[in-house]
Amino acid sequence: MRISTFLVIVSLALPALYAQNDWPSYGHDPGGQRYSPLKQINTTNVSKLVPAWSLQLRKQGVPFRISQSIPLMVNGVLYLGWPYNRVAAIEPETGKILWEFTGNAKVQTALGSMRSLAYWPGDKQTSPQILFGTEDGELYSLNAKTGKPNPDFGNEGIVNLKTPEIMNGFTNFQYGITSAPFIYKNLVITGAHVVDETGSKGPAGDVRAWDLRSGKLVWTFHTVPRPGEMGHETWLGDAWKKMSGANVWSFFSADAARGIIYLPLGSVNNDYYGVDRPGPNLFASSIVALDAES
Repeated sequence: MRISTFLVIVSLALPALYAQNDWPSYGHDPGGQRYSPLKQINTTNVSKLVPAWSLQLRKQGVPFRISQSIPLMVNGVLYLGWPYNRVAAIEPETGKILWEFTGNAKVQTALGSMRSLAYWPGDKQTSPQILFGTEDGELYSLNAKTGKPNPDFGNEGIVNLKTPEIMNGFTNFQYGITSAPFIYKNLVITGAHVVDETGSKGPAGDVRAWDLRSGKLVWTFHTVPRPGEMGHETWLGDAWKKMSGANVWSFFSADAARGIIYLPLGSVNNDYYGVDRPGPNLFASSIVALDAES
């Protein structure tokens, strides 16, 4: 039987884990460099690493799913998300679960994954938060200390991402989030996971930004441009209407100093068949730079 576990290894020669620097986002920093300044593990001691503890991730009665999650480390606490819409705060030295939260897991299939979480340090109004999206199309904001939903964010801690504008009338189609949302100042920015094999029409792949305190929508970037928007002329006739895809299913990055967010956009649907959409089809299969605040 295949078992999904989260494994932590340590070196017998190393100091306690609490001395490590933080890893507050999927890519470590807004630019997604994934560079660690830590020097404890190197070529002279890597052979001495041994398992310290492991955490069982498999959920009984649900098809096996491999976890692709990158944990966060903030202020001495490890935060981990994994399939089935589950999130936990963990004591890194022992693997003890400090709190655990399970979202409204209506979707329990072999598709998708929760690849990581997002951490927001909060402000004078709001305590630090852990944010994540689900395959059901919901965005959660949890108190980082307690794991309880933030009552001021959306509807008791949940924002419904499956709005009419996004779903394009295809209310029964799959729409959700499989990678971490992105934090920029007081905004949480979301991409989308849409199914590629359902035909060219379906939920939009638009990128949206939400207020981190209230969960209210701040801006929307139409990845398939509407009439009057830049790039709309690259779509012939009505091919743009209700077009699905052109989504960020993976991870965002940003130049925080310049206020620019970068979108790695995938193909529009169907991704292997485009006879019904002649033209360059902006902004599909592109890297797009946006003003992160607008």
